[in-house]
Amino acid sequence: KLKPIARFYNISNGAVFPLLVGIFFGLAYGAGVIIESAEDNNLGSKDLYTIIIFLIICHAIVEDTLIFTVVGANLWLLFFTRLIVAIIITFFASKIFDKSFLEKEIGDHLK
Repeated sequence: KLKPIARFYNISNGAVFPLLVGIFFGLAYGAGVIIESAEDNNLGSKDLYTIIIFLIICHAIVEDTLIFTVVGANLWLLFFTRLIVAIIITFFASKIFDKSFLEKEIGDHLK
């Protein structure tokens, strides 16, 4: 069921679960799942960078949106703006990443 997301961003299937945890539960839980998945599934640098870029823009989408709604923000505008911007920026970033460059230059620092 998660393969379309993995295919869209050209990431491994194992990278989708940590991405979804970070989106819905925030960075604290998301970071724990990302670290565990990186150790267990040997996620590549591209997977990790793609997850991180998306979560920088769109983490804890439910909680944050509700908090800002309480102080007067438009719920649907905030929710969909964050989600759409994250999808677009992450999509283009995932296409720009050159896996061999990341593995060679940056990948050693992540392991």
